[in-house]
Amino acid sequence: MSESPLRPLIQKVSTGASLSRGEIQTAFEAMVRGEATPAQMGAFLMAMRVRGETIEEITGAAGMLRSHMAPVVVPADAIVGSKVPGAPVWTLNFSLQHTQPLAGTLDLISRLDYEHRDKTYWTLDNLDSQAAYDLLNLSFALEKEHWTARLYVNNLLDEEYIEWFFAARFIGLPADIAWPSQPRQFGLDFSFRY
Repeated sequence: MSESPLRPLIQKVSTGASLSRGEIQTAFEAMVRGEATPAQMGAFLMAMRVRGETIEEITGAAGMLRSHMAPVVVPADAIVGSKVPGAPVWTLNFSLQHTQPLAGTLDLISRLDYEHRDKTYWTLDNLDSQAAYDLLNLSFALEKEHWTARLYVNNLLDEEYIEWFFAARFIGLPADIAWPSQPRQFGLDFSFRY
C-alpha cells in the first residue's frame, strides 16, 4: 500500500490545528476508498474527537460522505405490511378530574387518566407486533395559589408491555432488542409558581 493521504492529516490534527474543507474531504475520501489502515482511521478520528470538530470539518465530511451515497429505491410491492411501524393502530385517551375546595385557596384535585393502545406493529413487514393494552394513572394533589403537592401512581395496574422494539433482521444484530415498560411507580412531587 502506498503512503496514505491520511498520515499527514493525523499529524496536523494531533497538533491541535483545524483542517480546511478540502483536507477533511481528503481524509474521509481516503477512509472510504480503503487507502488508510484501521489504526490510521482510529488515530485520526480520535485526534479529531479529542481536539473537537469545527463546523467546517463537520460540513466538509458530511458533504463528502453524501457524495458517496447511493439512492435506495424500494418497490412498493416489496413492502409487505400496511401498518405504520412503532405506532398503535389506534389509541383512546380519557381523563377524569375533580377539584374539591377545602379551605380558603386550598384545593384537593383528584385525577384519573386512562389510555388504551391498540395493537402496535414494530417493523415495516408487520411481522413483529404487540397486543393491545391499557394504562391507568391516578393522582391526588393539594394546590394553593403558588404551590402544588401531588401524590401519583403511574401504571396503576402494573401493565407489562414493550416501549420500543428493534428486530434483529433490520439492525444486523444476532438478537432482537426490546425496551420493557416501567413497572408501577409511586411518587410525590412539589412545584412552586412565582
